[in-house]
Amino acid sequence: MAGSRLGTATLETIQQGWGTPVDEGESMANGKYLLLYKAGDNSVFISAENKTSPPEKIRIINKKMLDEFPQKF
Repeated sequence: MAGSRLGTATLETIQQGWGTPVDEGESMANGKYLLLYKAGDNSVFISAENKTSPPEKIRIINKKMLDEFPQKF
């Protein structure tokens, strides 16, 4: 999804285009509303203030890369 369209999209239009997410709901970590999609080794998280707000952020996490190159904090 182009960055310029992120502000005009809604979670509903994302679901219409991408289908039913693997999981969705309010995050226990920060209270944001999340959609989770899986694609191969990738997890795609789309967050918004609430279910009717426009998406704020899309994060793609590659599990294989995390397993092979763990981050040390």
